[in-house]
Amino acid sequence: MAITLDRNKEMFADFQLVYNNLASNLAPGLSKYEISVYLTKALHTFVDTYAPNFEIHEGVRKVLHELVTPESINPEANVPANITPMSSTSLFFKIPDNCIRIVHEGLSPDSNAPYCVRNSKLKITPVTYDTFDEVYENPYKFTEDRALRLDLTSGNTNTRYVEIVTKNPSYISKYNIRYVRKPKPIILEDLTGTGRTIDNVSTETECELNPFYDKDIIRIAAELAANDYKPIRVK
Repeated sequence: MAITLDRNKEMFADFQLVYNNLASNLAPGLSKYEISVYLTKALHTFVDTYAPNFEIHEGVRKVLHELVTPESINPEANVPANITPMSSTSLFFKIPDNCIRIVHEGLSPDSNAPYCVRNSKLKITPVTYDTFDEVYENPYKFTEDRALRLDLTSGNTNTRYVEIVTKNPSYISKYNIRYVRKPKPIILEDLTGTGRTIDNVSTETECELNPFYDKDIIRIAAELAANDYKPIRVK
């Protein structure tokens, strides 16, 4: 979606209107940088509210459509020492840092895998640590065409991984996902040269979602700002 300066101008003007109404004109005025910070916080809140229901509601999928991103991930060659595999047939894959929620996943077979494996889809079943042993040791639940997935985080770096357990890990080439990613910030003016960034971005950036949702994001942002600058009443 191309940047349209008029959209950022409209968000700036609409934010001020809502903010002043909520704060009854008693709160201090905010710079474009400060408003950008609140708009970005509001955008994250908005996305985080919808993301858990992505697989359930068609309406949610339409809201977050612009944030769905494909990724094809190679197995990790060097897994952190503090991670102990649950199985001798485990493979680990690093999840992108901006991933909010995985909405679809699959495995690509290696070119050397048997024909029956290369021409079938391995079903990935997310399991909890409490139920892993029960599923893993059950020959009817853990079969050649099924993979088990566990989620974990490296305590040293907070890097997120998935552990994929299959009957034969040498058959697996890549872990393919589609995920809802963290949105880029909303930045109303160019911050280059100011020493300021928002989510490590300094250039003017518009909201990535459909403009239809701008008013919802502005309302959340204005409420956050008005609450932060609410005047203290002295009794």
